[in-house]
Order: sequence, then C-alpha cells, then structure tokens
Amino acid sequence: MNRTTVLWGIILILVVALGVSIWWGLNRSTKPVAVIGQGTDQVVITEEEWINQLKKQYGRQVLEDMINRRVVFLQAQKAGISVRPEDVEAELREMKAGYPNDAAFYEAIRQQLGLTPEELRKDIEFYLLWEELATQGVKVSEEQMRAYYEQNKERFVEPARAHVFQILVPTLEEAQQVLNELDAGVPFEEVAKRRSTDKATAGHGGDLGQVELDAGYLPSNVAAAAKTLPLNQVSAPLPVEGGYAIIKVTERTPARQRPFEEVKNTIRRELALSQVGSLQAVLDRLKAQVGVKLEPPFDTVIN
Repeated sequence: MNRTTVLWGIILILVVALGVSIWWGLNRSTKPVAVIGQGTDQVVITEEEWINQLKKQYGRQVLEDMINRRVVFLQAQKAGISVRPEDVEAELREMKAGYPNDAAFYEAIRQQLGLTPEELRKDIEFYLLWEELATQGVKVSEEQMRAYYEQNKERFVEPARAHVFQILVPTLEEAQQVLNELDAGVPFEEVAKRRSTDKATAGHGGDLGQVELDAGYLPSNVAAAAKTLPLNQVSAPLPVEGGYAIIKVTERTPARQRPFEEVKNTIRRELALSQVGSLQAVLDRLKAQVGVKLEPPFDTVIN
C-alpha cells in the first residue's frame, strides 16, 4: 500500500471523527429528528436516541482519533518538529493525480469529505508530523538519499501547469457575444458566472485552477492556447466538444526537475519509514509517553 493510499485512509477517519464529534455537541433532547408513519402506527426517533446510537457505533473510533491527533501535535511541538508548507503541497500534488485540475479535485473533496482546502492541508500536516515523529533517530545517509533520487528522478518532475479560466458556450454566435462583453470591460469571472455552460466551474467564475498542460485533461487546441496565450489576455473562441471555449491564463509554470536539496527531506522520511515498521506501534508508544487518561464514563468507550 503506497503512502498516498494510507494518507487518504487517515483523512477519511479524521472526517468521521470530526463529523461525529460535532453531532455529539448537539443539545440532547427528546425533539424528534425523524417521524415514520402516521396516527397510531407512528414511530418517532428522538435526537437523544440518534446521538446515543452515533456514540455507540462510532464512539471508540472517534475518541481514539481525537486523542491521536492531539498526541501527535503535542509531541511534535515538544520535539521542535514542524512540517514545511512545501511538503504539504507536494503531498497534495500526489493526491491530485487522476483529477483533471484543481477545481475538480477540491470539488470532489468538498462533496465526498466535506473538507475545505485548508482543512485538508491540516490533515496532511498531522500525517506528516506523525511520520516525522516515527522516524526520529533513524539514520539515512546522504549517499542513500542521492542514490534514491537518481533512481527515481521522474517522480520529482513537476509538469507544466497553467492557471486557466474558461467560459463554455454552445454556439459561435454566443462566443462572440461573450467577447463583446469582455471587450467592453465586463470582468471575465462575471461573464463566466452568467454565461458559461460548464456547471463545475461557472459558479467559481470559470476557474479551472492549476491544470497540467500535457496530461490530456484539456482538449489539445485549448492546451496549446494555454501554453502560448499572453497572461491575463482572452483567447479567440476555441472549438470544443459541445460548443466553444474562451480561456484566460493568469499564471504559467514550466515543467521542471525538482532539485535534490528541495526533495531531500521527503526522501529521508520515506527511506526512514521503511526501517520503522508499524506507524500504529509508533503512535501507541507516543501515547504511552505523553500519558492518556480517560475519565468516567468515557473510560468505557475504548475499553
């Protein structure tokens, strides 16, 4: 199982923990949350019954995960360990693999996990801090890291990307109307919200986010335009399936090989993890070190 798969699993668990802990925070009452049937056959499910069932079903997992998170952040703070923002972004890039652009990725995260981009970054930070604590004291030589880098250089290539905005319309006539509005000074984002037929991006002003230009996510003519279009200028109508696209590019990043020094810490952590064994065993040891005491009646939840 690769690290990205493990990270997704941990984030799913954290989402469950967050959601259920919020439910527990509701004021318990006999207020109905569901009414089934009518008249004498009517059955009511109260808020208290609902929350008690949530606690019974998810209590152990939620409490353990809340404890785990606090233990990791506390122990990392004591050890003077922190996570670089660029390491969080590197993990995010790997998680985005298979999504056409940033907009599609974050929309999937919102729908499936209910997380904002910043909440997702915080969960990744937790996982990376856990790894850093697990690999404290594990020796990895400079030669080992350089050898790994040379053998896996393709892993550390950042593809060419562009921050693309688009407006999709069904006909050339409508595309010309869009250009007329843009020429008149109407902001691109405003026109996209009103006119674009792309439901996934229209509400965000046509923002596709950062798009890999050579990954085949964009139609070939749109990708070609995104590579050469002057920044912050509007393209001519581009024929695409179902109509025409008008794009704007606000930022462009060429492909590059990330240098060894930039990825050295990631390589060290991965090679060290191969010597550690179970991350759960590390977490159990951290909890024993910091001390965790459950107060009644909650001591029965995870026993």
